[in-house]
Amino acid sequence: MAQAPTGAVVEHYEKLGPDEAVRAILIDKQNYKWLGTDRGLYRMISLEHDAEHVVSDSICALAEDKHEIVWYGNRMGSLVPEGGNPPIELGLRNIRIQCMAYYKGDLWVGTDRGLYRVSDDQSKILNHYTAKNSKLSKEGINSLYVDPDGRLWVGTDGGIVRIDNKEWDIYEKKSKFNGAIATREGVWLLAEDRMWLVYQEDGRERWQDAAVRRGLSSGPVRA
Repeated sequence: MAQAPTGAVVEHYEKLGPDEAVRAILIDKQNYKWLGTDRGLYRMISLEHDAEHVVSDSICALAEDKHEIVWYGNRMGSLVPEGGNPPIELGLRNIRIQCMAYYKGDLWVGTDRGLYRVSDDQSKILNHYTAKNSKLSKEGINSLYVDPDGRLWVGTDGGIVRIDNKEWDIYEKKSKFNGAIATREGVWLLAEDRMWLVYQEDGRERWQDAAVRRGLSSGPVRA
């Protein structure tokens, strides 16, 4: 356990195998912690307790729907609801699921071949967005984040897409985006070599370049 300068406590969870890679983390509405690894799905109550092994699979992404059901995406291109209901297949060979989010009543799934909108109620794919039929400039989707204002930020290999209900806007097409997070200051957007802070001031949206200082480390920045 380490004490960060801000007073935050950083703890190392040591109850998984040392060679088991964690690919996704989700905290659900009941405050359970879900871990998706290359060997299975785990549910945790706290760091002091052993994680419950829910299912064996190679898991890439996690999301919780409006019924408080946890879904995971696996290496086979399947979306699987926790609890044993039938999975939803994306239907493309060798597709790689990279991230998931629940937005406006549907599951959104980011892959290396575009963005999917999936109905968890109807158990079917509603839309498959690509560079040909949407504002995506590239089809590698690296991150999905729903901010407190109800907007979906889609981090791609070619820019960041912001979806606000049915309106899509794309920014910074030359950058590869890997993550987003909201704080009191606004929404922070993370690319491999730069960061931006998006915030409101005097009724206008502003973008502040918060580039990472060079020389602190080497290699790409990832969320």
